[in-house]
Amino acid sequence: MHELRSAGSSVLHLFRQLVIAQPITDEGLTLFEAVGAIHNPHSEDIYTSIRDVYTHRDCLDGEHIASLHQLIHTFDKPSANDLLTAMIHPWLSRGIKKCIWSCRDAVKEHIEKGLDWMPLALELHTFCIDVRESRHVFPFVSVVTKALLRSWLSTEQMDMIREILEVSQKQASKNSTVSLKTGAIAAKPKTSDSKVNATQQLQQSMRHPLEKIIEEFYISRCLDSGKIAPETQDTIETLLHIWKSTVGNTIDSDRRSLAILVSKLIDAGATLRNECLKEIATGNRLLRPHSFIKHLLAIMQQYETEPAPATIAMTRLLTDRQAWTKCWKTLLLTWIARDGKPGLAKGSGFLDYTLQSMRAAEWLAFMRTLETLFNGYLEDTSCEVPAILQPDLLAWKSRASRFVDTLTKLEERLSGGRVDASVQCILSRGGGGGGGGGASSELFVSILECLEEVQGDLRESIMYLAVEKLSAASKNVEVVKNCVCIVKQATPQEQELFKKIWSVCSGNSEIPEGTECSARARPEKSAVVAAHTRKKDLSSAVREVIIAGYLQDDNIRPNVKMAIESIALLFDLEIYKTDIPAAKLDEAIAFWAPIEAEILQEAERLDSLIKQLKQVDPQGTLRFLEEHKIPDHDPLDEELRNLPLDAIDAVEKLGDNTVEISFSLAVLSPLHRTVMGVPKEATTVFLFLETDYKGREPQQYSLRLDCTMSTVDIKRQPAPNLFLWHLKRLVHTQLQAGRVGIAELHGTVKARLENMRQACVSCGRLQTSRGIQLLRPGPCDQKACQDTWNSLPIDLRIPDIKTNPLATDVLLAGLYAAALTSRPELLPGAKMAWIDVKKIANLLPALKVVKPSVNLSFLLPSYNIQAERLLSWSHSLTPGILALATSTTKIPNLPLDTVQFILSSTHPHAETAFTAKLPPKDPKTTILFHGTSLDRLPGILAHGLKNCSGTALQRVGAAHGHGIYLAEEPDLAFSYTAAPPHVGWRNSGVGGMRLLLGCEVVGKGNVVVEGIHVMKEEGDVVVRYVFLEPAQDPIRRSNALDSVISKRGGVKRKLEVLHDEEQKIHRAAKARLKHLQDLYEIQSLVDVRYDEWSRTRLSRLLVDCLLREGYTESATHLAQSKGITELVDVEPFIACHKIERSLKEGMTTSLALEWCKEHGKELKKGANMLEFELRLQQWRMACMGLALGVGAAR
Repeated sequence: MHELRSAGSSVLHLFRQLVIAQPITDEGLTLFEAVGAIHNPHSEDIYTSIRDVYTHRDCLDGEHIASLHQLIHTFDKPSANDLLTAMIHPWLSRGIKKCIWSCRDAVKEHIEKGLDWMPLALELHTFCIDVRESRHVFPFVSVVTKALLRSWLSTEQMDMIREILEVSQKQASKNSTVSLKTGAIAAKPKTSDSKVNATQQLQQSMRHPLEKIIEEFYISRCLDSGKIAPETQDTIETLLHIWKSTVGNTIDSDRRSLAILVSKLIDAGATLRNECLKEIATGNRLLRPHSFIKHLLAIMQQYETEPAPATIAMTRLLTDRQAWTKCWKTLLLTWIARDGKPGLAKGSGFLDYTLQSMRAAEWLAFMRTLETLFNGYLEDTSCEVPAILQPDLLAWKSRASRFVDTLTKLEERLSGGRVDASVQCILSRGGGGGGGGGASSELFVSILECLEEVQGDLRESIMYLAVEKLSAASKNVEVVKNCVCIVKQATPQEQELFKKIWSVCSGNSEIPEGTECSARARPEKSAVVAAHTRKKDLSSAVREVIIAGYLQDDNIRPNVKMAIESIALLFDLEIYKTDIPAAKLDEAIAFWAPIEAEILQEAERLDSLIKQLKQVDPQGTLRFLEEHKIPDHDPLDEELRNLPLDAIDAVEKLGDNTVEISFSLAVLSPLHRTVMGVPKEATTVFLFLETDYKGREPQQYSLRLDCTMSTVDIKRQPAPNLFLWHLKRLVHTQLQAGRVGIAELHGTVKARLENMRQACVSCGRLQTSRGIQLLRPGPCDQKACQDTWNSLPIDLRIPDIKTNPLATDVLLAGLYAAALTSRPELLPGAKMAWIDVKKIANLLPALKVVKPSVNLSFLLPSYNIQAERLLSWSHSLTPGILALATSTTKIPNLPLDTVQFILSSTHPHAETAFTAKLPPKDPKTTILFHGTSLDRLPGILAHGLKNCSGTALQRVGAAHGHGIYLAEEPDLAFSYTAAPPHVGWRNSGVGGMRLLLGCEVVGKGNVVVEGIHVMKEEGDVVVRYVFLEPAQDPIRRSNALDSVISKRGGVKRKLEVLHDEEQKIHRAAKARLKHLQDLYEIQSLVDVRYDEWSRTRLSRLLVDCLLREGYTESATHLAQSKGITELVDVEPFIACHKIERSLKEGMTTSLALEWCKEHGKELKKGANMLEFELRLQQWRMACMGLALGVGAAR
């Protein structure tokens, strides 16, 4: 009764229920007595539980599970035997069964409604386990209940299932929190029903897949006792095995977490999920060491929030591990195949992510990794191939891999090394990687090949701009390809054009700011002064008009136009190849007109300001401009800075727009000076050039000789002079075509001075005949040139009248004598009747009194209107010069009153024929004499000596056959001269004199009789001297004449050799100056021209090195192949090595001594003992030759 007293109110309530609330029965009293016998600790209130069970004994269900549970525990007490007798009745068995079934229904209802069912399930599980393990109650329950309790889960299994469910729910709750933070929630519904549905959908989407599997398993195993699905059974068993195998001193939470994540991430494929779980459960060696589990777990966790990066990490993990079972590859394949775009292949979203997140080299390496990982795997599976593993994309990857350096450089240039959209377009073949039917791979290969070929070139920059416009949306791959292919073939000028075109098409135009803008923007003294510009966006109409201008330019190549058109198409501009709409033209004019006016105004203001500063402080102004990087816009100074090396010393600046260009007259021979009217004291000709760089006025010029120049006046022209008139004609022709640069004008005039003897005085056309120079200037065969020449004053055309009056007298006397014969055939190129010749000649004054200051154009008409014509005719008889012999060219030992003339050149055809007859190896000639009458002189000067035997012009008999008769002795030839029957024209100074010709014949002539030669061929004879002798003074042959003629021939041949050598030296010097000038014109080391210049220099150094090492043939071949023969000294080295070989191998000093003889002056000047040492060696060899059998002649 002590227990009853201690229970207090609980016992009282039990007593009231058993005795007072109902009739008193033996059963109630027995129960009360049995309760009192039970030992009841204060922590247990068994009286309430007994009261609850007994009171509701006929309606026990799930609500009484706690009371029933405590009652069953009480039955196991030693003092509960009486209670067992009082309580073990059929109603208790029925109540336990009904309680279990009611709790099962409650748990099932919670599961179906998505409520938290695990507490109820655990309570039921504990109750059922206790019933099954109770030795007093279990035998008493029904057979059905016993069967149910025997199949019930063990406590260990239930605990593991509970843990798995809790971990899954925790993981799902974590993911739902992340989704809420990232905004991955559907839009709020408007109605209450839709709100409920949306809530349920959201809850379902946030549940872990394992929750459903566990619920299905629990329902089938514990609640319905039905058949469990094999996949569900496998999953639960595998998870239980994992949980059981990971219990130890420390729980392997990583393996458990990995299993939970795998179950979630592979909920769509039960087979794959179970395969992966079994690998985790069995602890496959492929998952060792434990660090791989951690890596795999981290990837699985990442996949929940970042699927694409996790897929990439999974790929790399599998590749690094190199050995994995099939399930993990299948898992990776399912990840890759997710996130497909509508209408595209599976996995197109993942492909896009890799392109957007990886650089080209990384993407190509990743593609190779995928290809290696799934090599042969896809053929063994029936799943659809994802976009990134499509065969055509893998094939394109292989082709693109050879351009990885080009793609990397493209990324660096376009996006600073980051992922670039254009490179993405190339790697995906214009979007074709995702199954979108991209462009042909060949187009992209062509683009990459072009980029690869032009690396380090301006063309590369232009190509980068074009490739940057690549877009899968625009589908402009073919346009870009056409553009870069044409740019690859572009010249440097065309490259600059493409760069300008691109700037235009981009719509950006940097326009200099006007005066107002410059005035407002006054920089601080410490700030760097930069050119103020403002960007103006060009409208599409303005851009289209500019592009149309280029496309309609006939001077641009068709391929270049195609490139311009391609660039315009990349910017979606309209193309106008013929007509431009008037509206767009008007818009372009309206855009550029104010800008042009503003630029011109600002340019004038700045030029004026700089000029004023230069006047105050020239040096300081230049330093200021250079220090602040302000370009000096003086166009004349700019042009002077860019002059070539050969023109720098010849040009001097005289004013803002005026320069003086000087030319040396050393190229003119004395005879040439005579016929051109150049004074003897003149050494330089100056060309003064004034240029209006604003283009308002044409260029002005003036020519002066240094001996006649006192003041410089551009507007005032010098006195008449054939030389200056010739140059004036040249300069006028050049300037008439437009503004000419100083360098170009200098080169043109300098070249004309060098070939003035060969050029037409009017048009400048060269009229050299096979190398024979025309010493007397004249017009070419064009009528316009002849008319211009004939319209010139005679002072200009024939300065010889004043400078060489005696020669003019002889020519006029010849015409006069021919006219006296009344035979027209003796007047070559007759320009007037013979009777008029006599009449006019007798009216002329004595020529020796004509002063240089006399104006012949005014003087001659006063004697006769045709006097000028007669004198012009006399000087046109020979293209050469009949010059009075001077002291150095006079033949000595002739009578003092002999007048000697040198004929500088006969007719070009005669000179050509004579030169052709000379043998090349031994061109010897002989000096002979020919006597004739003065009336034959015009014909001889005009056509040379002719064979007149057997014709009406034969003067004496041809005793030795037809031919030209010549004598070895001058006195014999003098006997054939005809004494003139007259004293010449009235004021002649050579009347009554006989004519003797000194002739040069080929070889030794043709001797027919001693002292007489008959030349059958006219080309074998040319006239060199003209002698006028008094009729009574016969002359004898002079050895000095033979010596002079012989020396003349020798000198001529030496001069020809020296001339050829000089020309070769000049060409080499000009080429080397050009090589240096090219370097001077290169402004930057990154200029493509510097690369070309460097390659030429490298070739030159290689040739020089080969020559110095003795590889002359290789050096010669290299120089010829590179076109640098004139930049290297091949021939001197060849000669040097030849002498060296003769000394080393041939044991002879002859070549070396010959070289010493040729360069004796230089050796003597340097006190060199080489020749002495060679002579000493020659003597030693002669001594040794006695013993060796070698002649001393070597």
